[in-house]
This record gives sequence, structure tokens and C-alpha cells, in this order.
Amino acid sequence: MYINQRLHQHKAHFLLSKLNRIRTKFEPNADLQKTNRDIKSYLHEKSNNQKNCNLFLFSMNDWYLKGEFKNGLQSGGRIKNVYIFAGIALIILLLSCINFVNLSTAGASQRVKEIGVRKSLGADRNDLIKHFLLESLFTSFIAGLIAISFITFVLPLFNNTFNLDLNSG
Repeated sequence: MYINQRLHQHKAHFLLSKLNRIRTKFEPNADLQKTNRDIKSYLHEKSNNQKNCNLFLFSMNDWYLKGEFKNGLQSGGRIKNVYIFAGIALIILLLSCINFVNLSTAGASQRVKEIGVRKSLGADRNDLIKHFLLESLFTSFIAGLIAISFITFVLPLFNNTFNLDLNSG
């Protein structure tokens, strides 16, 4: 009963589950770490047998991604998969940027005649750089518009197929 009174000081509400777990609901301004320290100190004060017991509170927001424990310590969970896929996505993005630069360079070297005509008409190096940068930005902008319109049309079909409720905004 004493632990119940102590946790009420931390603005918590309780629900005892079938698995001998206590689910608590804290007020938004409650300090979870301080409550964990109070629980630990209470168990150590109460009995010598409880010194090896590791009772703590864990946020339900973290259950899905960070809900794996070993010896009472958080050791990961599905968050590892998120990091792996984010790393793969960054590698793919880096490769696509390198490919874009490579293709732009190859395209520019094939346009030697155009560069020669522009230089003969008085264009300097900065004008040529601006032209090619603006051309690549325009191409990227058009590709982005195509991608957004594709998502707008395909997303409802994707949601219906997989019974999801994703939105593009």
C-alpha cells in the first residue's frame, strides 16, 4: 500500500494486468525518472530480498520500437530495423546523387558544341555554370512535380490495397 501512496504523489493512475504488470498513467508534468528512483529506493529500504529486484516504469510510447530488455536494461527492439533501413535509404540517396552528377557531367561533355557557341557569343565561365545549374534545378523541379502527382494518384490505391490510412500531407 505504501508504494501505491508514493506513486500517487507522482500523479499516476494504475491498472493491474493479467501478467502481473502494473500499467500506470501519469500526468503530463510527472517526472518518470524521479518515480523510478523512488520505486528503487523504496524496494531497497523495504527488504534485503528486494535488492536484486529491478522494478521500473517504461513509457508505452517506446514499447513498439524500444521494447526489448535483457537483465532489466533496455537493449533495443525494432528501432534497430529503423536505423538499418534509414542507413540503406541514405546510401541509396548518396548513390543517386553521385549518379545524377555523373550523368550531368556526361551530358555537359556531349554538349561541347553548345558551350563553344555560347563562348563565341561572349558568355564567360560563370554564365555557363549558372546555365547548367539552373538547367539541373529545373529538371529536378519537374521530376519532383511528377513524383508528387504520382503519389497523389497512387496513394489511395495503396491505402485500399493494404487497408491503411496514409496521407500525403
